[in-house]
Amino acid sequence: MAQVGQAAIARDDPMQIIKQRFIDGLEERLAELEGLFELLDDGENAARIWAEIRLRVHRIAGVAGSLGFAALGARAAQIDNGIDAMLTLEPPYDDRTLRSALDSLLDDIDEILETEAAA
Repeated sequence: MAQVGQAAIARDDPMQIIKQRFIDGLEERLAELEGLFELLDDGENAARIWAEIRLRVHRIAGVAGSLGFAALGARAAQIDNGIDAMLTLEPPYDDRTLRSALDSLLDDIDEILETEAAA
C-alpha cells in the first residue's frame, strides 16, 4: 500500500514528471545519436553530422545534471565543447577522441535506460 502512495506522490511531483520525460526521451535520443554516429563512417559531410550530434548532446548536457544524472551531463558537456572546438578547424578532422567519448556517452545512456527498465 505504501508503494501506491509513493507512486502517486511521484506522479504529482513536477521534478519527477520532468525527470521521467527526460528518461522517456533518452531512447529516442540514443537511436538518433547512434544513427548519426554511423553516418560518420561514410566520411562525407562530417562537419554537418558533428553539428547535428552537438545539438543533441548539448540538449542532454543542459538538463541531465539537474535531473540527477550528473555524470551523463558532464560527459555530454565535454563532448559538446570538444565538437565546438573541432568544428573551428579545417577538415579532415582528427575525431578519434570525440568518437571514443561519444561511444562512452551512448553506453551511459544505454545503462541508464536498462537501470530504469529494471526499476
